[in-house]
Amino acid sequence: MGILAVLMVVLGGLMAPVASAAQPARIAVLELQGKQEGNALSLLSDEVRAGVLAATQGRDVIVMSRENMAVLAKDMGLDLSCIEGACEVETGRNIGAAYVVSGSVSQLGETWLCTIKIHQTDTGALLATGRTQAQEVVGLLEGISPLVVSLMTKAFGGGGPKAQVQLGGDSVDFDAVVAQARAE
Repeated sequence: MGILAVLMVVLGGLMAPVASAAQPARIAVLELQGKQEGNALSLLSDEVRAGVLAATQGRDVIVMSRENMAVLAKDMGLDLSCIEGACEVETGRNIGAAYVVSGSVSQLGETWLCTIKIHQTDTGALLATGRTQAQEVVGLLEGISPLVVSLMTKAFGGGGPKAQVQLGGDSVDFDAVVAQARAE
């Protein structure tokens, strides 16, 4: 009981000054690339966003929509063709995202493939990649969200960036503090 009270006081003191200073991590979900006709890529891209939202539920993150990114790019004078090109990490950096999710849709013989990648923008590190496949492009809809949830779990060890608090110059993993308090 005493440890829990101390933990609450310490965390209360830590969280108060951070609430105004800390910004939630932004995850940019770029439009999938490919040569599909109509709105197939938009629908599949929305399914990627749905997977990211599911994987980060309850986390302190902002999942950026295509509309968010278009407004930011316009305000910053960025070329939207870069968002649709091979410069995913640089695009994520330019629009203030900590992570960027990108991918492509292609056909190989009779099989449709959707490949998804997750990068950390400050280091450029590829955190996770994977693919799903179907016999028709519409069949990819069912496989994308579970793939993205799996990749987010692989990339972030549990579904998304962990909540952190900052005391002076040191970051403290909030989840680890809570886990330690529960163990004691």
